[in-house]
Amino acid sequence: MPSRRLLPAILALTWATVVASNPPEPGATEPKPGDAGNFFRAPDFAAPAVSPDGTRVAFIARQKGHARLFMLDLASGKVAGVFDPGDGEVDRFWWLGSQRLLIAGRGEFGYEYFAQDLDGHQPRKVTTLQDVGPDWITTLPRDPVHVIARKFLHRMYLTSIDVTADRGRQIDSTIYDPNLAIVSATGELRAKCYQDRDHWRVMWRSSENAPWHDLVGHSAEPTFVPLAMAPDDHHLVVIAHDQGDTSAVMSLDPDTGKRTLLAQRPDRDVWRLVMKEPAHAAVGVSFFHPGHDDREYFDQEAGDLQVRLARSLPETYKLVENSSADGALQVIEAWDSNSPSRYYLFDKTHARISKLGQQFADDALPPLGSVRFFEFATRDGIRESGYILLPHSSRAAQPFALLLVPMEYAGEEGRVANVFNGSEQYLASRGLAVARVVVRGARGLGKIFRTAGDFQMAETITHDYEDALKYLESEGFVDRDRVAIVGRERSALFALRIASLSNAFKAVVARDPAAFGLTALDVDWISGRGGDTYATIQQAGGTSAAYKLIHDFEPERFIGSLSAQVLVICSSWYDSDGMGSGILRDSLRRHHKPYEWYLFDLHDIEHRPEWYYETVLNTKIGDYLVKALGVTTPEAPPGK
Repeated sequence: MPSRRLLPAILALTWATVVASNPPEPGATEPKPGDAGNFFRAPDFAAPAVSPDGTRVAFIARQKGHARLFMLDLASGKVAGVFDPGDGEVDRFWWLGSQRLLIAGRGEFGYEYFAQDLDGHQPRKVTTLQDVGPDWITTLPRDPVHVIARKFLHRMYLTSIDVTADRGRQIDSTIYDPNLAIVSATGELRAKCYQDRDHWRVMWRSSENAPWHDLVGHSAEPTFVPLAMAPDDHHLVVIAHDQGDTSAVMSLDPDTGKRTLLAQRPDRDVWRLVMKEPAHAAVGVSFFHPGHDDREYFDQEAGDLQVRLARSLPETYKLVENSSADGALQVIEAWDSNSPSRYYLFDKTHARISKLGQQFADDALPPLGSVRFFEFATRDGIRESGYILLPHSSRAAQPFALLLVPMEYAGEEGRVANVFNGSEQYLASRGLAVARVVVRGARGLGKIFRTAGDFQMAETITHDYEDALKYLESEGFVDRDRVAIVGRERSALFALRIASLSNAFKAVVARDPAAFGLTALDVDWISGRGGDTYATIQQAGGTSAAYKLIHDFEPERFIGSLSAQVLVICSSWYDSDGMGSGILRDSLRRHHKPYEWYLFDLHDIEHRPEWYYETVLNTKIGDYLVKALGVTTPEAPPGK
């Protein structure tokens, strides 16, 4: 067996051989090097997962323009194809024991599933998983035959699928929310949660034979929400909302209902649980902390490994993606906020780390921009934060033209910029900086901060964005004479109104503006409280007051004051009759405002990969902003 220190060289050599033996087919939808499509296409190498017995690593890679499944044999270092989806795409796969894989392929009519044994047999189609999304499938770490699926027929229900016999057995007839149905390692449904308007219900039990415990309440959010099993496969890990201003991670004893605090921060909310695979058990938590890898572990072994990885790998963020059944081999994903992921294999027995591969080749993309996190004080003394993606110095000179991306609705989760963002990096490659700001009303910094944005999108939050721009200008990052703002659907109206109240914006990109049918029932869009719409209307002061707040976002209320030029994007599927975009266009015409109209045609979306349309849309937006803001890059002079 070759030393695992040689794995990077072995993988590079054999992977190059596989690609060379299968050159791209004529007419394949493969972007040319340097093309905008490189920012949006599927990664060259993704989702490596070690087999339970630790002998192989399966991974998804692009070949001939499609995502296919391959296997690295760790003993020989050889790479071989496992599953060819033809003109489809391998979207996801799962190990079912060490000799079988379940594969989710995306084709013309949605997802199809196949069981592939590694003994040379042809793949078998699993028809009972039809119409199930990959996120609604749970494998069982000690059962190579069954998976648990959340399915819909009049209502959501839970079923156990025998992938060998291709048949299902219903486990529970009503699970309400498929994302909140918690399954044990043995396939038992242990918790489920229901929420409708201001009425919620949380149910849990200690085993499938035990009675359900039932907690019911009336408020914007449940007292707590079960999200995962603990490593002992008995206790539940829940996110609690009744522990003060910020959310907390707690352990719930399913027999007694007693909760025990595991982790909490006084000034920031829980962001994500850290999971241990293949057991699907929660071992830690990440907190909302833009620019920081702020985690706390309540599993000693997982915490010790994270400390070791922090010392061994240069990337800021590291995550254990999966491991062999005995934990001796673990796949590590590592990345920075401005670069795609790299994958490593950690050999715990021999304390060695080898690089498996990375999402994109080093020369696949132009020089990438860098992320800067910042904090500032608003005019009324609120401390807010954000991030700005700055173009590489070879793409443009500082101060940069800027695209501001505002929140889409009050109460949305704040952006932390800890992953590679293809759209933002593409715009940075065109010489544009991109900024997002965690303003009041955003979720992540506690209830007080979130509810401070209630019904404030029309005025106060607009001022927050102005204050952020002043700070970025004072730091020398931004040219205040070259600033644009973008929004989609309701946030398109928000972006347009911000630009009508402030002369800081030279251009607006409004994608599918929801400019029709605004009523008092839409008031939940501008409230961070969540829950029952009718209760939110009462909080706003009644139906008349609620409609008055929404009325501010109707185009005729503010288009006359707009000083920026506008790109109106109408997506053929979303707004097939152009009604919402058309209402905005009519307002722009009546008030003699400069605008461009672009029909984003999605009629052939079943036959093209998703990244193709992302490329088309972002190229149009990039071309428009480069021209509107007078951006010059080495490859693209203004207006070209």
